[in-house]
This record gives sequence, structure tokens and C-alpha cells, in this order.
Amino acid sequence: MHVQSNNLRSQVVGFFIFKSCIFFFARTMKLVSFASLTVVSAEMMLWDDFKSTHTKLYSGIGEEAVRQQIYEANVQKILDHNAQNATWTMAMNEFGDLSHDEFLAMVSSNVVKREEWEGLEHVNVADEFVASSKDWASEGKCNPIRQQGSSNSCWAHAAVASLESAYAIATGDLVKLSEQQLCDCSGCGSCRSGGDEQDALPWYKTHDACALNTYTLTGRDGSCQRCDTVLPAGTVTGTVLVNKDANSWKSALNVSPFTTGVLSANINQFYSSGVLSDTVGSSGVIRTACSSKGDHAVVAVGYGTDNGQAYFKIRNSWGANWGEHGYFRVAQQSSSSKGTACIFEWKGMYPTVRGGGHHPSPPSPTPHQSCTDVANWASSEGDSCATYESLNYCTSSGGQGSGWRSRWGQLSNFADSHGRSALDACCACGGGSSSIVV
Repeated sequence: MHVQSNNLRSQVVGFFIFKSCIFFFARTMKLVSFASLTVVSAEMMLWDDFKSTHTKLYSGIGEEAVRQQIYEANVQKILDHNAQNATWTMAMNEFGDLSHDEFLAMVSSNVVKREEWEGLEHVNVADEFVASSKDWASEGKCNPIRQQGSSNSCWAHAAVASLESAYAIATGDLVKLSEQQLCDCSGCGSCRSGGDEQDALPWYKTHDACALNTYTLTGRDGSCQRCDTVLPAGTVTGTVLVNKDANSWKSALNVSPFTTGVLSANINQFYSSGVLSDTVGSSGVIRTACSSKGDHAVVAVGYGTDNGQAYFKIRNSWGANWGEHGYFRVAQQSSSSKGTACIFEWKGMYPTVRGGGHHPSPPSPTPHQSCTDVANWASSEGDSCATYESLNYCTSSGGQGSGWRSRWGQLSNFADSHGRSALDACCACGGGSSSIVV
């Protein structure tokens, strides 16, 4: 039940009045005190509603009693926080019967991240080329939010989501990839104990990426399974690292969403809306400045301002009923050098990808075009016509040569910065400037 605090308070107050009236007419029965009838009954009503909404089942009366007590404490925590008029709100959700420690144990990763990873450094672009705001989710380059459940697979969700978005930006195709494949096959971590998303992204350089619908998430670790390939090995050509400051984040987000780490305790299991920023908490509400080490993998997808406060928008993997439809926002500035919720503790990472194989081929060169027009051609990966010729990638008739692997996609998708494809430059022109054909 995703209920805002004012609705929750209204339910409690309304039920209080209703039960008070009942007690007034039945006061001579003296079966229970006024206070206990009102408070206990109201809490029982809310508890039953929570169980029904989230289909909660417990092993016995004893376990349910414990869960109800935790739930009632969490209700009070939500009410106390929202009364502070902070920059963000809390609301009840499916995690209401979990203690803070239980929740953190379920969603955080136990793997210790490495200090350095493979990848180029993102080079910040000039300020005039950085948009005033960016949101890849609203632009349709992010898939619907998914739910990691009780597995420690946040790292796999982050790696998959960043690759899905990078591929969508490059090709227009928003594919759905399998997180379970990374848990079972990559060796970069597990669903049970966690892993490192920044080890997982380079893994795709030499491994096929499975379609989600043929390798669904179980949350359990198992042996590597067969699947339908949606992105062949070689689609990921490299990785780029994003430095640990707000300007680097904004610059990189004009290129692609990227993985990063946060401290799960700081983003709160009952976060509902608004911008997480440094606040002095009460009633167990934790400060959002970095207070420990990042232990949860997420994906930065945008930035903007809200009532004058600059924020970053981040994709989570706790389901669409948590937060702002599965996303949360954190302040760009923090009293901690590691940022709000530790967002600047680790460098971010996004993959570079080859073009997709789902688009129509560009037209063949016009008759007046000569091979000397493209003598200095080089693909976005830096491969020249000489490379394509020497490796038997194309034929004199403009087709695929014996050296080209179909899993790379269509030859026509590999183009230079002007959109001239390898097919145009090296194949249909008779082999480029050297006129070598195969």
C-alpha cells in the first residue's frame, strides 16, 4: 500500500472518532478502557489493510505478532518524519513489516568493491554543451523499473539497466536483458551474496547478453542456462568511468545513464518523494550525508532542480511501488565529500556499444561517389577500410564477406561520424581507396 502520510493520519483520526462513538453508546459494558479500544483497534485495522494489500502471509501467530509490532513502529516513524516538513517524504510500502536492519540485509551487497576498474575516463564537455536538465527515463531510454526482491542482485540490475539504456540511445532499440544471467554465468558476483556491476559491464565484451524473457530472475544462484541472445558478444566495445563530482556527473549524463553506488541506509526503505538532502533526523530517520560505505548499486539517469534545489535522479531496483515510481532524487550538494547517500564514493561507469542490427540498411553509394571520397574512413570504433578489407569483412558486390560474424549485426550499422557505413565506404565502393575486395 503506497499511502502518503496525510492519508494514513486521516485513516487513524477517522477511525478514532468512529470508535469513540461506538464506545459512547456501549460505555456501560466496560469491557475495555477507552484508550486501549481506540488505539489498538485503529492499528489493527491498518495492519489488516497492509497484509491484504501486499499479500502478506506468516507462519504463525507468533511471527505475525512480531511483524505487526515492527509495522506499527514503522507507521510511527513515517508520521514523525513527515511532520518535520523535510525536503522529502516517507510513505508505507511493501517493506513495512521489516525492521531497518532486516531491510538493509536484504537489499545491500556484501561484496567489497575494487578501487579501480577497466575503462576510459569520461572527458567533461564544455558547460555550453551541458543541458540545463536531463532525464533519460522520460525520454524513453529506460525500461520499466524491476524488482530485485530478496536477492542481493542490485549489481546485476544496475549493469543490465545501464547497458539497456546505452544500447537504446545508440540504436533506438530498448531491449530487455537478463539479470539472472549475470548471477549464474559472469563470475562477477551472485544473487545471494552480491557482486560488482563494474566488473559485469566489461564481461559483455566477450559474452552474449540474454533476453530477459528467456532467462528470468529467480534470485537464486544456479548453473548457467541456455537463452535467446539479444545482444551478441562484441556489442559492448568498452567502458567509460565517470569522476566523483557533480560537474562530471552532469556532463556524463548528457551522454548516457551510468552505474554508481550508494549507501542503502541513507536512501531509506520508506522514501516516497522529494529530494534527499542533509537533515538532522529523529525517531530513527537516518541522515542522508554519507555516513558509511556505499553498499548498493543503482543507475544515475538524470538531473534537474526542484524548488531551487539541484538534484540527481537515480534508478533503483526495489520495485515501482517504492519511491517516485521506482526512482529517487538526491541533492547534488552535500555536507559530505562523498556526496548525498555516498553517491561520490565510487566512480560511475557506462558502456560503449556498437550499433544495433534492427535498422534498415542505408542506401548504397550514389553513382557519382568514388572510393577516394572515403579514403580516410574510420568507424566509430576506429577500424579503417584497410581493417575491413584485410579481415574479409565484405565483398565487391557490397555484401558481407566470409570474415564477418553475423552475431555482430549488420555490416551497414558500422559507420563513421558522418553516418557513412562500412558497406558504403569499403564494400560497395570496391574496397575503399586501395580497391581491395574479397
